[in-house]
Amino acid sequence: MLKYLKYEQKDRVALIEMKTPKTFASLSEGLIKEMNKVLSTLDNDPSVKAFVITGSDKEFESSNPLF
Repeated sequence: MLKYLKYEQKDRVALIEMKTPKTFASLSEGLIKEMNKVLSTLDNDPSVKAFVITGSDKEFESSNPLF
């Protein structure tokens, strides 16, 4: 079970939502570990052709590079 992320797949697109509205989706150690796990799973799934990463609320902090 994921604490910091919500993950679902619709057709060939994976949707990843960061569930951290109080911290504006800042990259905590737990979130990074979960993101690595999810992205590794997607990398090994040939049915996924794209993924989208979003925040769970109106605010989204993007000052840190994701990759």
